[in-house]
Amino acid sequence: MSATFRASSDFLVLPCGFTSSARASAAAAADNGIGVAGVAYGAGLMNVKVLADNGSGYTSWVASGIYWAADNGAKVINLSLGGSTASKTLENAVNYAWSRGVVVVAAGGNNASSAKQYPAAYTNCIAVAATDQNDNKAYFSNFGSKWIDVAAPGANIYSTLPNHSNRIGGTDYGYLSGTSMATPYVAGLAALVWSTGYGTTASNVRSRVVGAVDKTVSGNIYKKYGIPRINAFKAVTP
Repeated sequence: MSATFRASSDFLVLPCGFTSSARASAAAAADNGIGVAGVAYGAGLMNVKVLADNGSGYTSWVASGIYWAADNGAKVINLSLGGSTASKTLENAVNYAWSRGVVVVAAGGNNASSAKQYPAAYTNCIAVAATDQNDNKAYFSNFGSKWIDVAAPGANIYSTLPNHSNRIGGTDYGYLSGTSMATPYVAGLAALVWSTGYGTTASNVRSRVVGAVDKTVSGNIYKKYGIPRINAFKAVTP
């Protein structure tokens, strides 16, 4: 299923080309000898376009996409986007999705700051920071244990790229970094949890994703920043 939305309101930006990589990290097919495998490689995907081809857009566009996805059967919404300004329009859309039993996951931002990013900072979003290969906070990732819920790998992530010219520069496969790359790992994990006995309600799924985590990692993500890293095995097993 797919949909495209345009309207007006506050401004958001996402580097064009990230959407292909995000989809793959969450749900790319496995065991086919090609490319990469997604966390929830058996999950279905909805392609809901809420930003322009240059990666920019408005909160009302994103809100319209959230409403559409929630009304058309989505169980997890990945928002690899964000901005520094709160929007009631966007918050209402997130709350609506949550009321419809949808787990909403959003990028925490790439400003190496504790300043809140929206929609990630809304109560009914899972806000995601990025880690590097050593379980340290990625140098660019926003932080703040009072509003960031979990961390996931987001530095030098190998994934799919568009098969045509794009603003990122590469095609087919390549390495990207950002909390927008960490977010689909968390969304994919939420999809995995939905497929287990824990997947009875959005509240239960969220509890597993943000509760069955790693705090005793070697890097500084929890020791210094108080943000736990996701653990898929823990989240889906008793």
